[in-house]
Amino acid sequence: MNISKNLLNKTYKEICNKAEEISSFLSNDYNTNITFGNKNWEKQNGNWICNYFPIPVIEINNKIDLNINMFDKPYYFEFFIKRNRLKNFDIEKLISLFKNNNLSIYGGKDCLIDFYFANSPLNEILTNMLNSKEKSFGFSFETSKDKKLIEGDLHKLLNCYDE
Repeated sequence: MNISKNLLNKTYKEICNKAEEISSFLSNDYNTNITFGNKNWEKQNGNWICNYFPIPVIEINNKIDLNINMFDKPYYFEFFIKRNRLKNFDIEKLISLFKNNNLSIYGGKDCLIDFYFANSPLNEILTNMLNSKEKSFGFSFETSKDKKLIEGDLHKLLNCYDE
């Protein structure tokens, strides 16, 4: 299999420029840093698949990542909370705000363990999380590709933290 360097470079240049634009915009109010993450898991048709190529990730306040999707899909926020910090995070508020944004809650070590299913009662979600052996939990949801809408979702997300 041959992939043209020119095509790969052109693709990465476009997505890196977009990541830099968003990071610069968000850096007016937040601490941002661009990294690249590989082995990104995503659900397709109810099954988890691993994408091995790196994607740009904007780290925000060393707490939340904004993953910049390279394909015709929305960008998405991802963050992890340690078990002992769950009490400082309003999961019910997060679900009410982002349940229509392909919200996922999963194991921090084993991301293939799902804890959130649409229409599951909150107490069932929390019970399953607390009965698991996971020491942290991952959360992700889709956001827009528009920087102002991204900032709005980020602001709503940060209001779920009680610190």
